[in-house]
Amino acid sequence: MYQRAENEVKINLCNQTVGEIVRNPNPADITISPEYNIEVFVQGLDSPISMFFIENGDMIIAESGQSTGNPRVLLLSNGNFEVIADDFAIPITGTNYLDGKIYISQRGIVTSISPDGTRQNIIRGLPSNGDYYNSRVEIGPDNKICIGFWSELP
Repeated sequence: MYQRAENEVKINLCNQTVGEIVRNPNPADITISPEYNIEVFVQGLDSPISMFFIENGDMIIAESGQSTGNPRVLLLSNGNFEVIADDFAIPITGTNYLDGKIYISQRGIVTSISPDGTRQNIIRGLPSNGDYYNSRVEIGPDNKICIGFWSELP
């Protein structure tokens, strides 16, 4: 009988109907240039799509929600996770950060979260049909929000 090792992670796939897939993240399986080092620093996330550090060194991580149907944004501080926001359209496609605000790109919508937790959908109605989603929010040197789109050509 198969016994799951301690360092293996259960992964639920979107539309999965039978069984489970077990992933054993092993840094030795990844080839990198000799001047770099790689290690697993966190496990058990739901399809993480983006991450960034904020001024105090904490990390913001966005889970797309593709596996569980629960897209959310997490704060990793002192080794502990806290949910900052959830209840987004599936999937979250990326995040960015400017002047204390977190910008979340999701299917057809861009949402901002202020430092006080206030949440506002600042853009709605972006074309995001089928497998074609709007991309992560990028912020230009002029502080303008830029978003890319997948498109299907005829």
